[in-house]
Amino acid sequence: MNLAYISPQSARVIGTYNLERLRSFFALKAGWDSGTGEELKLQSLAQFNDFCLHFSSEIASAGAFSLFMSSQGELIASWVVNSRVIELEFLGDKISCFDESASSTKVMTLADIKEFFASLVNTAETRAFHKT
Repeated sequence: MNLAYISPQSARVIGTYNLERLRSFFALKAGWDSGTGEELKLQSLAQFNDFCLHFSSEIASAGAFSLFMSSQGELIASWVVNSRVIELEFLGDKISCFDESASSTKVMTLADIKEFFASLVNTAETRAFHKT
């Protein structure tokens, strides 16, 4: 596997830091996580690529994020917005959204993402407004 699976537009959206992280995920072989980790799943990568293509402006509005890979081989995008950790895990056919501050997980489709980003950006703007 290599970065040919990520479109040039997606590469611009995720930035150099996350591209390097993604490159390191490609290098991981089955068994990487104490013998149980799986290789990066193409379905997860394809879904993440579609996510970046469809929501590039929303991703930019939400601010910097970090890319991780679960031991099941699925990509995870993680944001910290006003001390609130939000993670999107790309499962191939759906997206799992974990909100650490609420200790809640919600399963979403790409159609649900617009609403997710609106709430994330509004939270950041509201907190920024109250700090001034």
